[in-house]
Amino acid sequence: MLLAPHPVMPEVPNPGSPAAVAKPIPGRMHATALGLLFLATCIFLWPLFAPEPWHIPAGGGDNVSFLWPTYSFSADVIRGGGWPLWNPYLFSGAPHAADNQSSLYYPPFLLLAAFPDVPYRALEWMVLLHMFSAGAGMYVLLASLLPATAQPRHRVSAAGAAALAFQFSSVFDTHIGNLNIVVVASYLPWAVWCSHKLQTTGGRRWTVALALVVALAFVGNHVQMFMFIVIALLFHGASGLLALGRSAPRKSVQLVAGYLVGALITTGLTAPSLLPGLEMLPHTLRFDFSYESATEYSMPPVGLAGLLTPLLFGRGPNYFWADWDRVELGFAGLTTVWLAALAISLPRQRKWVIALGATGLLIALGKHTPLYFWLYTYLPGFNGMRVPARTVLLTDFCLALLAGIGLCDLLQRTTPARRAPQAGSVLAVLLTGGLAAAWWLAVPAAGAVKPLAYLQVAVGVGLATLLAAFTVPAAARWWGLPLLLA
Repeated sequence: MLLAPHPVMPEVPNPGSPAAVAKPIPGRMHATALGLLFLATCIFLWPLFAPEPWHIPAGGGDNVSFLWPTYSFSADVIRGGGWPLWNPYLFSGAPHAADNQSSLYYPPFLLLAAFPDVPYRALEWMVLLHMFSAGAGMYVLLASLLPATAQPRHRVSAAGAAALAFQFSSVFDTHIGNLNIVVVASYLPWAVWCSHKLQTTGGRRWTVALALVVALAFVGNHVQMFMFIVIALLFHGASGLLALGRSAPRKSVQLVAGYLVGALITTGLTAPSLLPGLEMLPHTLRFDFSYESATEYSMPPVGLAGLLTPLLFGRGPNYFWADWDRVELGFAGLTTVWLAALAISLPRQRKWVIALGATGLLIALGKHTPLYFWLYTYLPGFNGMRVPARTVLLTDFCLALLAGIGLCDLLQRTTPARRAPQAGSVLAVLLTGGLAAAWWLAVPAAGAVKPLAYLQVAVGVGLATLLAAFTVPAAARWWGLPLLLA
């Protein structure tokens, strides 16, 4: 089947100019972009390349206390010719293959059995590779979403910026010590990309590709992150069906059939992990949380200020000064927020991205809105999970997508001489509004002025980043992209 791709942004041809034609991105530009993305990931996780005692994260997190022993046990049993159905070392013994965090069926983790003793560095490398995979997935997705008539260098720059913003966003940064969260979350952009290709190209291969990606995400074994991928696919799939409308009923049926077949393939591929997990679920503490337990670690409304800077409420758990539980705050870069706002103002924008991002933010607020009680009561899965704030992953995903769209549009429509003045005028509004909002949301509640200094530093770096991006030569802009994290 062949479905027409949805428009991303309007093209505004100059009077008398020839008709716009598609401009393919050269392979060397893709290779350079992905190479720089990998280099940025290595720089960000530099302790991985340092001698002892440097490790990621400091203290180890769940990687040291739970996941490393779990994966080591699996590797030892497999290396000995067995299959780890039962773990005698956990409590008085517990099911292992049925444990939804054992990741026993995740192919990359099976490779750990090749080590005589599983080194902790192997888990650190898994973190690095999956963070890079998250960025690479965002790059591939946005490169396919942006209009083919835009300049290749603009599309590559926009996709690279979006990739950096997503892979270094709040959930990934916070959970460097929770490998299974990073693993499953990294498949979000890949799943949406396969869904996009299924809608625009069709065919069995994209149905199978989508099923494989979703299956890999499931056996990565973090149910909450997997649910976020399913939510994103529901939004994207619904947008495709709405775009077809009643004008193409046959194509709509074919698209629905493609998703259903993909779901069946995914179920079959994940059955060895899914069925034992479902059997074990009623015997776990997470089978049916109370509403109070399910809404623990909700993002409070004042936490929305964390979209502007991750430092406003203190750096790390030791310096967190707010009177609520420390949670993911959704920071994806100040520049990212500005560019996303620019994209939202464009006509004929991808509304499903905006709707998904807003929904993720509402769910992240948890007990602070009536929505979560409805989800907890009526939608399966929400009564068995805590930490609603993690849903901000969907918001960061959408912010990164929109930021890339906004950056591409900005580069297409402006000349280097005009970019700095335009950026300055918009950033003046952003600076004033952002500081005022942060002061109103956070400082009066804490009764202190000192935390505002963190926001001022972040805003200052963000301003410098944007102004440099719009004034330095095009060939040098890639070196400034990591500052999008400011």
